[in-house]
Amino acid sequence: MFYNVIHPSIVLGGILLKQSGRVGQSALYACGTWADSLNKEDEPSVAVCTSGCGEHLVQTQLAKEIANDLKKNECPTTGLHKSIMDNFINSRYLRNVEQKLCGALALHRSGSEISLLWGHSTETMSVGYMKTDDKKPVAFISDLPVGSKVGQTVNVGGNYHYIVSGDPKR
Repeated sequence: MFYNVIHPSIVLGGILLKQSGRVGQSALYACGTWADSLNKEDEPSVAVCTSGCGEHLVQTQLAKEIANDLKKNECPTTGLHKSIMDNFINSRYLRNVEQKLCGALALHRSGSEISLLWGHSTETMSVGYMKTDDKKPVAFISDLPVGSKVGQTVNVGGNYHYIVSGDPKR
């Protein structure tokens, strides 16, 4: 068994309106997903998956950038917000794009603390997750604050969980 290893996963949005032969960002590592748990003793482990405008996510390699920023920032929530703002909303690669639409789901583990984070610049983002000891999944819709500009504002949220010490499987 692989304990204490983080893996990202992503679900494709389907084939409706997709051009023949096109590969979406979700299949491209660094754009759709990214994980880093190689040095668990010295730094946090992270996994990120993204959604939004695939071309923009590919240009910015947003999943990898968020993961790298989360590993460096002491506060995962602040780190996610800053990363989406710096690497996507204010990206030099997207300077000619008016509405920058993205969403990200991230898992951050540091010691016994696990943070499940989400952030988006879209009007809404659906979030769902389930821990191994949950009886049913948690699902909800995250909204941008009233009066915020879609594609220019980022909303970030999160849930924090603690691992029971002494459990070798966690």
